[in-house]
Amino acid sequence: YTLGSSAGPMMGSYLVDFFNYNTMFYVSAVFALGSVAILYNVKETLPNPQPFRLKLLKINRTEIFEKTALRPAIITLLLCFSIGTILTVAPDLSEHLGLHNKGLFFAFFTVASLLIRLVASKVSDRFGRVPVLLVSSFVLAIALCILAYASSVTMMMVGSVIYGLSWGINSPALSAWTVDLCAPENRGKAIASMYIALEIGIGTGALFSAWIYNNQAVNFKYAFLAPAFFAILSLFLLIRWNKAAKKVLPSFQE
Repeated sequence: YTLGSSAGPMMGSYLVDFFNYNTMFYVSAVFALGSVAILYNVKETLPNPQPFRLKLLKINRTEIFEKTALRPAIITLLLCFSIGTILTVAPDLSEHLGLHNKGLFFAFFTVASLLIRLVASKVSDRFGRVPVLLVSSFVLAIALCILAYASSVTMMMVGSVIYGLSWGINSPALSAWTVDLCAPENRGKAIASMYIALEIGIGTGALFSAWIYNNQAVNFKYAFLAPAFFAILSLFLLIRWNKAAKKVLPSFQE
């Protein structure tokens, strides 16, 4: 997901610069068809899959959201607010600072995210989900603050790299944490619940950042500081939950 969402704007920018918007949408359609071709040849992993029936579309209230995924979903929503902001405001910031190839911002972000995953893809398996998310959320807030006060292309790219590093750690840790908390038979619903929060975070981030920015360069600072605030809020929630978990653990051991 992180690779697609970050590489997409980068490729889209190049396609528009060298061709046109129609070409960009045609290429996007080809990638979408490619996913269909891949899925067509993927073997089903469920031991007893059910054939599709219309009544399966009718769901109960309890089937919409997995309760065990509530905390990961909250953190996902708070952190993904920044993605909506980046996708909406970063291209205009690039243009404002004199970088007309808007895809370069996302190129730096993508490369940083991929490189950190090669090194730290299993770091949460070793140190724990919450401790890793504490660090990555703090790094995310720093990246957004750098972007808020970026006055040069170099400073903006530094912010882009740090932002990519934080998401390269955040994304797998959030997914692993979500799976850890749920029963094996509810993994699909738990991941879906986390992705509901992800989409809400991206959507609200895009909406509010556009409203704050309002096509005024003076508002870049506030547009990026808003998701930085939510990243700090997620940091405090993680600290609180981590302390509560440590208090409960000794009582069980006794």
